[in-house]
Amino acid sequence: MPDKPNILIVDDRQENLIALESLLEECDAHIHRALSGNEALTLMLKHPFALVLLDVQMPGMDGFEVAELMRVNTQTQTIPIIFVTAISKEQQYVFKGYESGAVDYLTKPVEPIVLLSKVRIFIQLWKQNQALAEALQQKDILAEKLRQQAEYDALTGLPNRALFHDRLKQAVLLCERNKNVGALLFIDLDRFKWVNDTLGHKAGDQLLIDVSQRLCHCVRRTDTVSRLGGDEFTVVIQNVPHESFVEMISRKILDELARPFQLGKKEVQISGSVGVTIFPHDSVVLEDLLKNADTAMYKAKDSGRNAFCFFTSEMNDHAVRRMVLEEQLRVALEEEEFCLHYQPKVDLKTGHIIGMEALIRWERHDGMVFPDEFIPLAEEIGLIVPLGKWVMKAAALQNKAWHSAGLPLLTMGINLSAKQLNDQDDLIKTVDDILAATGLPPESLELEITETTVMENLDVGLKTLQALKDRGIQVSVDDFGTGYSSLGSLKSFPIQTLKIDKSFVRDLSLDSDDAAIVSAIISMAGKLSLKVIAEGVENQEQLDFLKQDGCDAIQGYFFSRPVSAQACTQMLQEKKALVFSS
Repeated sequence: MPDKPNILIVDDRQENLIALESLLEECDAHIHRALSGNEALTLMLKHPFALVLLDVQMPGMDGFEVAELMRVNTQTQTIPIIFVTAISKEQQYVFKGYESGAVDYLTKPVEPIVLLSKVRIFIQLWKQNQALAEALQQKDILAEKLRQQAEYDALTGLPNRALFHDRLKQAVLLCERNKNVGALLFIDLDRFKWVNDTLGHKAGDQLLIDVSQRLCHCVRRTDTVSRLGGDEFTVVIQNVPHESFVEMISRKILDELARPFQLGKKEVQISGSVGVTIFPHDSVVLEDLLKNADTAMYKAKDSGRNAFCFFTSEMNDHAVRRMVLEEQLRVALEEEEFCLHYQPKVDLKTGHIIGMEALIRWERHDGMVFPDEFIPLAEEIGLIVPLGKWVMKAAALQNKAWHSAGLPLLTMGINLSAKQLNDQDDLIKTVDDILAATGLPPESLELEITETTVMENLDVGLKTLQALKDRGIQVSVDDFGTGYSSLGSLKSFPIQTLKIDKSFVRDLSLDSDDAAIVSAIISMAGKLSLKVIAEGVENQEQLDFLKQDGCDAIQGYFFSRPVSAQACTQMLQEKKALVFSS
């Protein structure tokens, strides 16, 4: 916007221009001069004028002609004109001046007060118009800013959920009209939470920005990449030539996400899971398409991550069943429909029961539901933490009940999820509250974790485990040998026990490799001053091998399946023990 108005004075005599300009010095304006009609018109095309003071009698082109030419040019037709002339104010000339487009008429010699008062009026009008124009411009800028906020993701600049819905709707309509097909890809990042928790939200934000740029490079300009929120992205592909084209795009996306990301000084490796649905084949309803792609994405995750999967009708049936189970699970937690079964841990030197492992069961009206069916769902929908608290409290109360009944004080094993382990403050408070409420000594509680659980967020996991160890809580590594911890990291784990996974124990007498692995674990544990428990012991041959190799304790069907608290009570009262072969 100009800081001052431009005023043009036009006269064929130089002395008149100088006189006018001196009179206008009091006005806060830029003064331009022209000695002819042609020069005036040229200047008007270069500058936005707030007012023209135009002489009538000029050689070549008089003021009336200049005014008429101004009115036929869109760039100059709105500039106000005041005629300044020596011609007398005869009516015919006044009318001609107004017909030519003049807004006022002054005769020479001009009275300074009259001139200045009229010019100031037009300067004031110009200022009002400038203020209005600036307000309208700000309104347009604000409207555009609001539109950007409403339709685009602030972090990545990609279309957000609202604009994504609009783009998907348009793509579906075009496909229906043109009789072709399109595809919706739903992309979820694997290990994004780990980046956020370990490196901080700033690194997480940078990762999302880098991911968005890589995704845009994987698709055509006619396709739409959107961020729905968190680490969830979508791609709308229009006019798919053939299904293999969508496969190619999906593989390209996975390859791009698998390349290392440089976040500050740290290089980070992640991966992605991609779910694909085809429209209009799978559906033309936007909500269904998004649900289909989401379902397919979870199928890709379940298959091992860093994968893509196309939606099928069978997946929809599975999704419906899952929704029903999810609702039932929430109700079950509220109404405490769960119970605990216990599997004894048996000392291989004495044959006596030295501990129990608490295993959750879901007692539904139509039968017992086992953990494999509902624990993964509880993890996914955020119920694993309250469920884990319930297990810990119920198991501790049962252990206290056995001890109060005069039975030996046992070690009660309780499985921990990654979410419980990573929320150190909440876990420690839960443990402290339960021990205080039951009066159990800390060493009677054994928390069982998997290698994968600790390695998912190693720094946080180790701090939590150390805090538990400092309180006297026992910690064991469950399913040992199936995870991906290194011996170096294992050495730093503040643990007391390794539990050999049943997959190695199952074929001890048949597979020499499994036998070698079990022997190596037992030997290594001894050198690290760790106890060893073997899981899944089902026959005498396995028992004999483990006892001979120096394993400390066992669990398995050979001694007892997981059974109810009542059955365990009977075993403890009868002092059930292993009978070793001679």
